[in-house]
Amino acid sequence: IMLLGLCFLAGCFFKPQITKEQQNNVATRIVRNYDVQEIEFVDFDKNQSSGSYELVLKLNNDENKKTIILIREMEFLDKSEGELSLNPLGRFKDLKRKEIITGEVDLSSIKIKYIGEK
Repeated sequence: IMLLGLCFLAGCFFKPQITKEQQNNVATRIVRNYDVQEIEFVDFDKNQSSGSYELVLKLNNDENKKTIILIREMEFLDKSEGELSLNPLGRFKDLKRKEIITGEVDLSSIKIKYIGEK
């Protein structure tokens, strides 16, 4: 029982990790749907009560453009294809593209600050 308790406590103290490639996949999804010049990944953590992951990010260096993306499965981070909507919708309406980019996305023109990067 004591060993089981220690394993539970250890799980509470270790933060989940998100790779640079996974952050690039999220950035690609954002750029497909939103017209942004800068993406700052602020934090990545697991919500112990819901079991989902929370990715905090800020767009265009604007505190009003800060949001949390809830991720149920880590596999979501391994793909750059697929829909991604930022909430609340009204806060990001001015950045929403009229037409979604369906082809390749070039991130070289986007300033990206990754988690753990200074």
